[in-house]
This record gives sequence, C-alpha cells and structure tokens, in this order.
Amino acid sequence: METIDVRGLACPTPLILTKRALLAATENTDFEIICNNEISLQNLKNYLRELGISYKEIEDEKKEFHLFFSGIEGSDWIESQETECMENDLSCKTEKEIENTKSKIGFYVVVIKSLQMGSGDPKLGDVLLKAYLNALPEIDTHPLSLCFYNEGVKWVLRGSPVLDSLQKLEKMGVKIYLCGTCIDYYGVKEKVAVGTISNMFTIANVLAEAGSVIYL
Repeated sequence: METIDVRGLACPTPLILTKRALLAATENTDFEIICNNEISLQNLKNYLRELGISYKEIEDEKKEFHLFFSGIEGSDWIESQETECMENDLSCKTEKEIENTKSKIGFYVVVIKSLQMGSGDPKLGDVLLKAYLNALPEIDTHPLSLCFYNEGVKWVLRGSPVLDSLQKLEKMGVKIYLCGTCIDYYGVKEKVAVGTISNMFTIANVLAEAGSVIYL
C-alpha cells in the first residue's frame, strides 16, 4: 500500500501530491491518504469522485482522516492522465525533458503586484497568493506570462516560498517579466532567482496583447 501523508500541508499541496502519486502508480495500487484538515479532505474527496475512484473514509481517535482506495485498472482516467502526463506533468519527465517541454499555454497573463492576494487580512492574503502560485504549474492551462511589479517582485528572490514553482513555470515556457524600476527601488537585483528583468514599456505591451489579464 502506498501512503500519501498530507497532514499539516496547506492547499493545494495535498491535491498536487495525490495527483503525482496517482500518475506514478501502476494498476491495482492500493492507496491511503492521511489528512488532518477537513477542507483539504473535502477537496481530496471531490477530486477522487471526479476521477471516478471509489474510496473508504475512516476517522481515527486522533481526529485524523484516512481515505483508502485502490484499483484504477480499467478506468478511462488512466489513459487520459497518462496522455496529460506525457504532455504536461513535470513528475513524469527528466530534467532535460522539462527544459524542452512547451506545455499547454493559455492566452492570459497574471499580474502580481503585492505580497498578498485580494484585500483584507495580509496574513491570509499571503497564504492565498502562495497557494495560487504554487498551484499554477499543476493546472492544465498555464498563463502566457507572469508580470511582477511593485512589492510583488519580492516573490522572485532567492528563498521565496514559491521559487520552485516559478522556475518550473519558466521551464514550461511561461515568460516571467520583472519590473526593473521596482527591482532597483527595493535594491534586490542581486537576489533575483527567476525571470527576466524588464521595463514598463515591455510589460505594457504584454498586458495590451493578452487575451485576458488576471490581477492578484
């Protein structure tokens, strides 16, 4: 039995780890997911149902939830996910293959202009934005490009909690543009670890030519 332990992990990491485990599994693999967050649990259950996978749920004395399931043999999901894996998923590729992969790119641009997502409590906004950026490499359609300006440029620096995800996106073919004026303003040029330091003229063109723009 393969155990997927997602205790203490914030959304969307439990879903990402489950997806990778399923993609790497052979037919008839037995799984156990251990989760201690009810929201993550519900998301996982919805995900399994979408894939047509039946599961058994048990809550133990520690208030931890266990999802047991097996048998993806014969599921239409296997074939579709294997195809997706061959085209998109990093967990199925070598480092060299990742570098040469152009994943499915959409016609939208994402703008990150601060350290939080939405308005309200800054701590919650920080959690939400990290979750969003870490989820981007795992979704089916990636943005055409990411534009970072103002305080948002701090997400591309060494030690950033989303740096791995941004580097994966760049390898997938997603363009990452950084506001050079903002980089200079915060004095962080030497700490930039991903993306291309650009200018507002280029960023303005990127936004003008996008099919749609998502501002975070």
